[in-house]
Amino acid sequence: MHTNGEFEKSQLNDTMMNATLAEKAVDEIIKHVESPAAEPTAQIDRIAPPLRTSPNEALPQSPAVEDQKYRYREHVVEGIAPAREVHLFVGQSGSGKTTLILQMLRNWKEGGEFFGHSVKPLPFVYVSLDRSRDDVFRSLERVGGIDLEKFPLVAPENPILTPRQLVATVKAKYAGVRVIWIEGFAVLTPQGKINDQVVVATFLADLRRVCQAENVTIFGTVHPPKMKEKDKYASPRDRIQGAAAWSAFSNLVIQLELTDPADANSIRQLLIMPRNGKMEKFTLDFRDGLLVPVDIGPKQNNWDKFKVFFDALDDEAYFTKEQAEKATQLPDSSIRAEIKRAVNQGLVAPVPDRPAGTYKKKKKT
Repeated sequence: MHTNGEFEKSQLNDTMMNATLAEKAVDEIIKHVESPAAEPTAQIDRIAPPLRTSPNEALPQSPAVEDQKYRYREHVVEGIAPAREVHLFVGQSGSGKTTLILQMLRNWKEGGEFFGHSVKPLPFVYVSLDRSRDDVFRSLERVGGIDLEKFPLVAPENPILTPRQLVATVKAKYAGVRVIWIEGFAVLTPQGKINDQVVVATFLADLRRVCQAENVTIFGTVHPPKMKEKDKYASPRDRIQGAAAWSAFSNLVIQLELTDPADANSIRQLLIMPRNGKMEKFTLDFRDGLLVPVDIGPKQNNWDKFKVFFDALDDEAYFTKEQAEKATQLPDSSIRAEIKRAVNQGLVAPVPDRPAGTYKKKKKT
């Protein structure tokens, strides 16, 4: 049993301990705020998390950056691309990603829409790390509707080593920039280690802190891995060349891919994959040098394509794999699979006394 003196002493010790813990907590907050690598959003959430009176409470649209309480709700593309984050645009060479980006940038300052999502009119800069200035201008002329003299382009002659150096270089030339598009984004990866999970994670986390501190949003273009169709990752967000950290440490992922990788003229599929939203799909094709949405109707599978070719043949007619491939526009591996299927069903037969890859349509019985 404690005496009154012992009880008061215990209370005093508890009070001193709580005061010490409070001082340490304040020191940690000050240290976090003053750190150049601090993440303002995380800092705000810990100190003053926003409250909602009900799940149905309306959220303010396009809040000002100065409204720190709701800063995390600001988007540069409404509903899919939050401000002050790192977003990725994935596409193989020749897929048309540069064309689509430049189409989008034509109206960025005026707002407009990106596949049904309103674009917030903000000052942007286009950074080219994998193409020359002249090559960018050629693309701009082809897209049209862009004043080359006023287009905010940065094409550094010297390699930029860190994300901070990149943003500093851009802001030195365009002080009010809020959105930065970077072509050849992966070359910024330290020592080129795009396959190293820790290196990529650290790189993207550091760049995200830069975005938070400098009030800029970054879109970077990267390539998909080179692999066969059957070996593709099940999740489209993971179809990025290099470590899994590319998708894990980025926010919005936009992917543009050829429906037939072997045919550069095939239609494109655009996937819009926000981190906190439903994936959206669009089919695009080139029209007068620009990528536009198209309606291709019900998808025809490989067997249906082969059957159209097969049904047009006379009974007991000869054909080659190359003829079937040209008529169906299927890649080599696909047409081989469909011919094998036809052989197994007894519809065609290989002809041993003719050049390899020659077949004969069997007569209907």
